[in-house]
Amino acid sequence: MEAIDNFIMQNLNPLGFDDDKIKLVFYFYLIVPLGFTFRLIKNATFRLLYNLALGLFFTAWIGKGWFIFINAVTIFIYGLTKMKNAYFLVVFAAFAALSYVHIYRQIHDYLSCRFDFNVIQMILTCRYVYYVVDQENSKGGSFLQYYSFIFMFTNLILGPVPFKDFMKLINMEDDQANYSPKDTFISLGKAIIFSLGEVFIRPHIDFDWLYTERWNNMNVFERNLFMIVVSFGVRFRYYTAYKHTQAGMDAIGITYNPETRRCDKFQTAHYEMFEKNVINNTSKWNALVQQWLKYCFYDRLIKQFGNMTFYIVYAISAIWHGFYLIYYLFFLTWAFINQNMKYFYKSQRRFYFLPEWLRHFIAFFYSAATINVIAMAVVILDWDNAIKFYSSLSWAPQILTAIPFLFFYITGYGQNYGKIKQKQKI
Repeated sequence: MEAIDNFIMQNLNPLGFDDDKIKLVFYFYLIVPLGFTFRLIKNATFRLLYNLALGLFFTAWIGKGWFIFINAVTIFIYGLTKMKNAYFLVVFAAFAALSYVHIYRQIHDYLSCRFDFNVIQMILTCRYVYYVVDQENSKGGSFLQYYSFIFMFTNLILGPVPFKDFMKLINMEDDQANYSPKDTFISLGKAIIFSLGEVFIRPHIDFDWLYTERWNNMNVFERNLFMIVVSFGVRFRYYTAYKHTQAGMDAIGITYNPETRRCDKFQTAHYEMFEKNVINNTSKWNALVQQWLKYCFYDRLIKQFGNMTFYIVYAISAIWHGFYLIYYLFFLTWAFINQNMKYFYKSQRRFYFLPEWLRHFIAFFYSAATINVIAMAVVILDWDNAIKFYSSLSWAPQILTAIPFLFFYITGYGQNYGKIKQKQKI
């Protein structure tokens, strides 16, 4: 692997990317033709072995010295899936292993956002839990099926999918007679556009503006408006990864939907820039991880914890992301913002006296001024700098979150409208 790294860094890196970024570039553009090749294999066992071999290769290449650790955890967790109370054992073990990786990264590479072993272990954690949940709903799979699923190569660093859907792909259970590579190239085209935005646009509207003389001369309102603009630019980085992964998943066919005859079954992200509803907006961000959280945690815990499950799942998401304190402040605030949107939705008829265009504009601005700006601290990561950042904004996004939440929570304004109408019908 070292020889491959040296050759690429010395001969195939004209832009001078860091080693993790240049590996991602090669990975993203290899998984598409390799995904098409997968579809040419006629035997299910050979498809499993092909997928596993590539998954192990990319794990060893991108994950470097963590290859043995990752495989040891994977084998250990497979043993746990055969035991009583497997779900709880697997969740505990998977998050314990991930926590170790997060802590190691935080100690030895503080504030790093590298796409390497850390990100791989995050996605594998999703797959461990997916496997044990699907195993409870069926008979589970063989060790080869499990191992190949865990190391599915096209979405090794993003986009976890359920084990049952992976096996449908391996066995080609869905009618894929009308599959077309068109969606793959559309996703790849979008990925290239976002890559260009990341290279040529984002650097001009990034965090370099913070605490410069121009930033210091802005008033609070101007700073908050400017950060809304920056929040759109920051997305280039994430959408570059999302759309490249989407292209690989489209190529292998895991996203193909025979009902629509399109590759729209699993979308890594489908963020609408001008979406006015925060819930609709954020549910499409890293969408497959959010589906994992709902499928493996929310749907299982709702009976035991009721409404508190909403906040528990956000806490699980924070732990999954890491142990920087700002994650926990962000996800807690995000939960409150989404709760506000539920409040607004139930009471929407109380605001019909406002013109529709004005209601939509207020909703869009509220979304952009709260979740978009608050999320910027996650990019900063460091607690002290994040607090300094929020303070420079006079905590406006948090205030815009707290006031509606407290108002609706205390007064219950418009929250019984649906219940009243239901009683009237009866």
